[in-house]
Amino acid sequence: MTKRPAIIGALAALSLIVPSISSAQVTSEPVYSDIHKVDVREFAASLRWEANQASDAVSSRRSAADNGYRWIDRIHNMPDYMHKYYDSYVNSVDAVLAGGTNYLSDCTKGTTFVQEWDSAYVILLHEYNYKVQYTFPLDVNPYDPNAKQPFAEQAFIDESDRIFEEVDAFAPYMFMSMSYDCPQAFWIGNYYFWTTMGNYRWHFSNTPGTDYVQVIYRVYIIIRNHDFDYRIESFQTPEQIQAGAIEYDSLVSSILKDVPDTIRYDRLRYFNDWLTRHNSYSSAYGHGNFSPIVWSPMSALRGSTGPEGPVCEGYSRAFKILCDAVDIPCILAVGDARSSRYSAPESHMWNEVRMDDDRWYAVDVTWNDPVTGMSNEPDRSGYENEDWFLLGKNDIVSNNFTFAQSHPNSIIYGQDQMDKWDYDGGTLIADNRFDITSAFHPKSQGSSYTVHSLSGQKLGTFATLRDATSTLPPGLYIINNRKFLIK
Repeated sequence: MTKRPAIIGALAALSLIVPSISSAQVTSEPVYSDIHKVDVREFAASLRWEANQASDAVSSRRSAADNGYRWIDRIHNMPDYMHKYYDSYVNSVDAVLAGGTNYLSDCTKGTTFVQEWDSAYVILLHEYNYKVQYTFPLDVNPYDPNAKQPFAEQAFIDESDRIFEEVDAFAPYMFMSMSYDCPQAFWIGNYYFWTTMGNYRWHFSNTPGTDYVQVIYRVYIIIRNHDFDYRIESFQTPEQIQAGAIEYDSLVSSILKDVPDTIRYDRLRYFNDWLTRHNSYSSAYGHGNFSPIVWSPMSALRGSTGPEGPVCEGYSRAFKILCDAVDIPCILAVGDARSSRYSAPESHMWNEVRMDDDRWYAVDVTWNDPVTGMSNEPDRSGYENEDWFLLGKNDIVSNNFTFAQSHPNSIIYGQDQMDKWDYDGGTLIADNRFDITSAFHPKSQGSSYTVHSLSGQKLGTFATLRDATSTLPPGLYIINNRKFLIK
C-alpha cells in the first residue's frame, strides 16, 4: 500500500512551511504525497484486548483507560505522537460539548490554510526532523555539490519512504480509534484525510565518501478542502454544532433520568429497551441514499424513524454513550456479521460490555430491533427483543451457528500494514452468555427469593435464585421487588 511520493515544484506559500536556512546549506524542493483517504467503515478491524496480554510499554496508558479496553490502547507500538494527538482530539471533543469552540467545530481555529492543497485547512500531526547519513564513492569529489547531489537525494527518498510507510500503517488505526472510542463526537464523519510534505537540508562536510542530510518530513490532517469536510452534513458550522451539543446533552439527560438505580444488568436492559422501542432502522436501507445522520448517535438518541432512522452504527454509538454515562465499560465492536450460516455477511457494528463478573459480553441492539412490519407504530417494529443481549462467543444463535461465527473478528486491511502492528487481537467476550444469578445478590446472608408475576400474584419463595430460575418457566417476573427475565 506504500506509494513513493512524487517530486513536484515548490509551493507559492513555501515560506510558511519550510524553515529558513543558513547560506551554508541547500534545501531541496518539497516532496509531497498524494492526499490519502481513510474510510473508517472500510478499515473496520475487529481487534480485541486480552487482559493477560498486557505489555509493560503500555501498562501506564492502560491503567488510565480502565485496563485498556479503548481501541487506541490495543496497538503497543503506535508512534507516541499519534497517541498524543488522540488524547488532544478527545479533549477537543469534550471542549466542544461543553460549549467551547476549536478546530473540530470551526475549521478556521488552530489550523493552517494552504490554498495550493485545494484551499485546505490542515493541522500538523507531526514533524520528523533529524539527520540521515549517506555515503558516496570515494572517486566522487566531496567539494562538488552537484556530484554528491544524487546520493543525497536518494538518501532522502529512502528515508521519506520509510516514514511514509510508518504513517500509512498506523494513521488509519489512529483515526479508527478516535471514531470508535469517542462516539460522543456526533458531528464528526467516518472519513479522514491526511497528506505529507517533506524536504531535506543538505550540509557540506567536504569529507570524502560520506555526508549527511537533514530530513524534514511533516504529516498533516486535512480538516476541510473544496470537496471534503471533517464534519457531517447538518453540522458544518460552529452555530449548528453548538446547537447540536445542547440538544445532545438534553437527549442523553432525558434518557438517563429513568435509568434504574439497580444492578448493571437492569441498566443495560433499559438502554436496549429504550433504543429499540424509540427507533426504527433507517427506511433508506436498500435504496442507497442514506443521510449521514443515520451513522451518528444523534439519530438513535433522538428516537428516529423513516429515512433518518439509525443504522447499526447509530444504535451502537448511542448505546456506548449511555453506558459511558453510568460508568459501564463498553466498546464498539465491528466486523462482517450474518444472522445464520446461510445468510450473506454484511458490514456491521455492535457492542461489548463488561459485567459485574468482570467478563465481557456482546449486545447487538440493532438486531434486537428487527424490521418486521408487524406494528402500525412508526417507531416500533413489533418485535423488539433481547435475543442478542449479553451473549458469549459459544452461544447458539441459529441452528448450530454460534455467536462467534455470526459476529466474527474481521480484519479488512492490507496484511503488509498489519504486519507492522504489535497488537492484542484475541476475542474479548466470554464463552457463554451472562449468568444473571452472578449479579443478583440478596440484601443479607440467608435471604430468600420471593417471586411474583407481573400482575402481582405470588408464585413462591425459593432458597436461592438458581432454584427459582431452574423451576420457573421462561418469562418476566418480579423477584424481591425487581423485574427479572428468566430465559
